[in-house]
Amino acid sequence: MMRIALLAAAAALLAAVPAAAQPNRSDMTGPGLAGSGVAGVGYHGAAFRDIENALFRRAEGRVVFRSPAIACRVMARAVTEAVELRDGGLRPPRRWENAAPFQRQAQADVAALLTEQGTATPAARRVLAAVRGGMPGEPGDEPEQLVAALAGLFREGDGVCPARERWVVGERWAAALQAYEHFVREAPDASLDPISPELAIIGVVLRDLVDAALAASRA
Repeated sequence: MMRIALLAAAAALLAAVPAAAQPNRSDMTGPGLAGSGVAGVGYHGAAFRDIENALFRRAEGRVVFRSPAIACRVMARAVTEAVELRDGGLRPPRRWENAAPFQRQAQADVAALLTEQGTATPAARRVLAAVRGGMPGEPGDEPEQLVAALAGLFREGDGVCPARERWVVGERWAAALQAYEHFVREAPDASLDPISPELAIIGVVLRDLVDAALAASRA
């Protein structure tokens, strides 16, 4: 039931994408993305492809942000999110009725995961254990893939707005969204029910980044 709830609605962002940013097919590669995600980051089937294509494109064999403005907005939002997480100020979305508070330690661990390199840090190990739902897991499983995709993500660009660049590499940002969607689809039920504060926080953070990117795509 929890998986069904997590994969339920939240397609409002799709309606917010301008028509010009909604091509019929994506130029991205990688696994097909489906599901609405823990915090409504993803969308079902082609709908998510439209969102993905609104944020990223390919240039000279690389996955890049569709525009420097989108990259700037994402990186600026990442800086804000990191500060908010370190201060313990992130809150569950209002639509989450009776949601448990986001504990300060869980927020601090997610902040450290996003801003520190590698998966061998104490914070990364704690987040991995939480995302696995207390299960032992195994090397290369979906929780480990997700943690690896997020580790040090916010160091990409170091918050510097690359507005003068012809294009801005977005491979790690795209990979993080892909890893999250893959996790929600494929992770064992123990990882999702009950949902850990760390996983819920990750979902909200990624949702906020997508919100920022789509806002820039409309500008």
